[in-house]
Amino acid sequence: MTNEQQPSGDERNPWSRPDSWEAPTQPTYSQQPATGSPSHEAHPYGQPTYGQPTYGQPTHGQPTYGQPTYGQPTYGQPHPSQGEQLPSGWTNWGPPVAGSAASQQAPVPQPRAQVVRRREQPVVTMSIAAICVLVWLGEMLVAGVYEAVAMTPVQASTQPWRIITSAFAHSPTAITHILFNMWALWAVGQAIEGALGRARFAALYLLAAIGGGTAFILLAPAGGDLWFTRVVGASGAVFGLFGALLVLQRLVGQSTQQLWFILAINAAIPLLIPGIAWQAHAGGFVVGILVAWLDARAVRQANAGGPDRTWLWNGLVLLAMVVLLIGKYALAG
Repeated sequence: MTNEQQPSGDERNPWSRPDSWEAPTQPTYSQQPATGSPSHEAHPYGQPTYGQPTYGQPTHGQPTYGQPTYGQPTYGQPHPSQGEQLPSGWTNWGPPVAGSAASQQAPVPQPRAQVVRRREQPVVTMSIAAICVLVWLGEMLVAGVYEAVAMTPVQASTQPWRIITSAFAHSPTAITHILFNMWALWAVGQAIEGALGRARFAALYLLAAIGGGTAFILLAPAGGDLWFTRVVGASGAVFGLFGALLVLQRLVGQSTQQLWFILAINAAIPLLIPGIAWQAHAGGFVVGILVAWLDARAVRQANAGGPDRTWLWNGLVLLAMVVLLIGKYALAG
């Protein structure tokens, strides 16, 4: 079929057939709908006819010869010319439509419910730190507080509670003393409290503090200068926590190299700075190791169905230190 109207000049209708057809760069369309649908093989670059386009489903590929349809694009089923085929029911914009076959084969994953575990606060660690800070402030602001809480070996023979009160006191003239001990208490204490529990941790701290005071008294020569020297500080108890942490890390298979490095530095400090009671450090460290090992053994036995002997072991450690102090004061006369 040919076009009957032939515009001339620059006003030529771009949809009409040109006078001569030589490798056209743009196909022409007839104004009348095509009655047939000639194939591309029958009319290669000859006189193809194009019908008036209608608007239906998009084809997106090579135009058909005859009555091609160019409709509004739908964003549902992808056309093969657009790339990889999607499963039936899927769209380019999201998951499959509800009720389609794809929605039954590949359901949309639902968000999982998150369980928030509430971590217990290190109440005992914070309480010990608060008591130490309050006592330290009282030493600076109230006269006589330092003398009331400090310990000397000669005083502990008749006032044994000073072994414990001195572990919550610090030097009122050296702020670095309380800062270091409280930092170490917070860094180590909360981990051990979470592992052993609040009651066992409180007992461990007190026993390590008593162990530090006991070691200082045992190593102080009766009648010598140390026998009348005042001692304050939580260093003995803190070193007990270091010892307990060593035991717990070994039990769970963790490396202890970093902790040994910290202990080596602290062991060298008394050699460089005078006035540090290394005896209390050593005593607290030994007691901390012993109590932590006994507690871990008691917990393991309890989990296996046996009796929990935690407080029996702690009581025996305390009794052993009391016996050693009685023997020391008996020998000192």
